[in-house]
Amino acid sequence: LAGFLVHFYMFTNKFYNYFEMNNILTSMSFWKSDTVEQGKWMVPILSSISSIYSMPAVNGVIGLTALSLCAVVICEILKLQSRFWGCIVGLIVMTYPSIASYFSYGVNTDVLCITPLMAVVGVWLIQQKRAISIALGTLLIGLAIGAYQPFFAIAIASVFCILFLEVIEQGMGWKAFLQKVLYYGCILVIGFVIYYVGLKLVIAITGVSLGNYHGINEMTSFTVKGILKGLVYTYLYFLWYFFTLEFTNYPILIVANVILAVALVGMTICHVRDQEKRQKGNIPVSVLMVCLIPLGTNAAPFLMADRVGNGVDRYMMFSILFTYFLMVKLMADAHKPKVFWTQWGMLAAIVIVVISGAYMCNQAYYRMECMTTQTNALLTRVIARMETKEEWNADIPVYLANCEDLFSEELSVDIPEFDRLSQMDGTELRPWYNRDAVAKYMRVCLHFPIQAATEEQIDEINQTIEYQNMGVFPAADSIQMIKDVMVVKINEEVN
Repeated sequence: LAGFLVHFYMFTNKFYNYFEMNNILTSMSFWKSDTVEQGKWMVPILSSISSIYSMPAVNGVIGLTALSLCAVVICEILKLQSRFWGCIVGLIVMTYPSIASYFSYGVNTDVLCITPLMAVVGVWLIQQKRAISIALGTLLIGLAIGAYQPFFAIAIASVFCILFLEVIEQGMGWKAFLQKVLYYGCILVIGFVIYYVGLKLVIAITGVSLGNYHGINEMTSFTVKGILKGLVYTYLYFLWYFFTLEFTNYPILIVANVILAVALVGMTICHVRDQEKRQKGNIPVSVLMVCLIPLGTNAAPFLMADRVGNGVDRYMMFSILFTYFLMVKLMADAHKPKVFWTQWGMLAAIVIVVISGAYMCNQAYYRMECMTTQTNALLTRVIARMETKEEWNADIPVYLANCEDLFSEELSVDIPEFDRLSQMDGTELRPWYNRDAVAKYMRVCLHFPIQAATEEQIDEINQTIEYQNMGVFPAADSIQMIKDVMVVKINEEVN
């Protein structure tokens, strides 16, 4: 219900970002650059659950169902019995701002929402410690990595929460702790091996080579310097996420996160003091687990190691929500009066987190609607200008030059409100379009019979003086006939 209320705007509209425009009526095949080339060999399989049509309502139902089940399984992993606090977990999941990003990549929405479910179900299965469940759980983790590699951090965060709670609430000491770390660590490693073997098999069968997107072609290349770099960035991104406007967007959300941070430490201390039967070494292990929260719940930057400099986007950081889930579990288990102030202070702060997330998602959808309208209006104007040319006819080849960035400086508009909404990938204008995508949009969505020029014609045109002296749209000379091709210069050369 919360998911439908928060994301109803998206489900009842059709918005286009660069990714959706690139994938109009397109299947995510093994040979597509968005799949195996980026190491995501499970994407063609999971995306087939839907269809080549990017349908917001259908993908929305699939996505919300998967995310709802994900929240349920997280409650099972944490052994959270309270219905009230279980609903809070669901609200945190459904209002996570990057859900807006997942839905903005419409043709891949099902993949991005099912993958977290696969990861947490995998951990829940290995938590049962039966041979068949361990085998199935490890396989699911490997398949989840094959759908989207950063979501490996979700499995790691789930395991971290299990260990954290056993240390803090049950008084586990060094010996039992190290045994559990070895058990879960080996399974996570085997899960990655399953992913990597699957990737090698798919590459061998399809003949596709890995690209360099976020350094994916060097995913198994680690150096001591890179590991240390990844560790530093892991803690930095954790701090940036909770305590800067880069991710929070609202000052009140930073205040809420500060309250939660203080309350988390206070609640942890209370739980450690209240546990009577504690194993030897529990206090040092408890301190260690608190210090490892940023790494345990935000392992994606660490896993990127040397490649972390390529950037870590919010939509890669779903696992960081497990910091909130730990707080919910500690709150649900707090019964003594001395921690009531902490309990209700944390609840009030989480309410702010949930409301802020809902607002961010809908502001992002509003921005995306504006972006879609802007794109549609611009290309409609381009078409109208093309049709005024005497040479125009439906059979003439067209070269849409430099349309990666659709809006030139001449058409630049400053909208501070949109710029302040940061780290909401997929909902903003980006210079990541391409000629084929724009031409397909003009044909399918604007019903304009455009015929693309060949690469040979384009190379020849780029060398001409006429092309180099052309203005960019909407200049009067931005549309010209050169070598029997209608050239539309959308922008200057894009780096």
